[in-house]
Order: sequence, then C-alpha cells, then structure tokens
Amino acid sequence: MGKRIITGLAALLLAGAAAAAEPVDVQALADQSGLSTRQVRMVLGAHVAFAEYRTSFRPSQQKLRAALGEAQFDELVQRYREQGEVAVAAGN
Repeated sequence: MGKRIITGLAALLLAGAAAAAEPVDVQALADQSGLSTRQVRMVLGAHVAFAEYRTSFRPSQQKLRAALGEAQFDELVQRYREQGEVAVAAGN
C-alpha cells in the first residue's frame, strides 16, 4: 500500500512540474482580457520597464485580474516571472 502512495505522489509531482514548464501564452491572455500583448507583459513582468507604466498599469492589472480571477492571476504572475520574458516570448 505504501508503494502505491509513493507512486501516486511521484506522478502528481511530475504532472505539476510539466504544467509549470508550459510557457505563458501572452496572446491568449490578451485575447481573453481585451488587453494588448504589451499590456499583458507589463502587468505580468517588469512593469517599470514600460513607458506607459505610470498611467496604465493599475487599470490594466485590474482588467487582467477580473478576466482571470485572483488565484489564476497570482499563479500566472509567478510563472511568468520564473520563466522570464525571453522564454515566454519565444513560446508565442
């Protein structure tokens, strides 16, 4: 019985790692939220690197949060930052 539990836990860990490795689809998020891909990248990544940050970050962030929900938004921000913008852009 203990071997089954360990095997099940290992399968769950591997599935979680595979899901986390998937790149964030910025275009799909833009389509879903009504934002541009640039706005999505600003909200998920290093927002101060964008010239329009001071005027459009908060409204863009609120719009993306509303489209995704709090839990999914927080998970995507973390995943996007872990992967880095170069890896995410290459996945599009």
